[in-house]
Amino acid sequence: MILRSELKPNINLAEKLFPQLLELITLYDDDNIEEIISNINTISGKMIEAEYLLEYWGSESIEEFVFKLALPVPIKVENITYEELLQIISYVQCPDKDFVLQTLVDYNLDISYLLAEGFYLPLLHKNFSHPGISDLFYNYQIDGEFIELTPHEIAEEILNYNPILL
Repeated sequence: MILRSELKPNINLAEKLFPQLLELITLYDDDNIEEIISNINTISGKMIEAEYLLEYWGSESIEEFVFKLALPVPIKVENITYEELLQIISYVQCPDKDFVLQTLVDYNLDISYLLAEGFYLPLLHKNFSHPGISDLFYNYQIDGEFIELTPHEIAEEILNYNPILL
């Protein structure tokens, strides 16, 4: 299935923004961090804080951090079909390891994993009210045992969630 364009990241934009953001981040120091953050937020359309910039290295490389910043912010999309939801879930659950961006090949990035974490998972959070979407992929427990849900089971959990009204 081919997703509608509004459900896909603008890869061309991410490739264009990547070198600009990478240069900015390599230039920061304690004296100019507020200016650098302001420029990053302006270029990326995201709102990061100093702590995020100072602590990314604990879990990812600078290139991974920058690529996720370069990805567009997912938007709220009306009427996501069940088939589209399954496709998005599959992108998160089983990223395509063969997906390569030639312009970024020198950085040795797992682009499909970064798309899953940096775009498709946030897309699900933006469009569905289930508070534990990430847990459905990584930490789902039944009777204290961790299990891996199928794409259909994840979709059903997301679609059948009803928030508690206070």
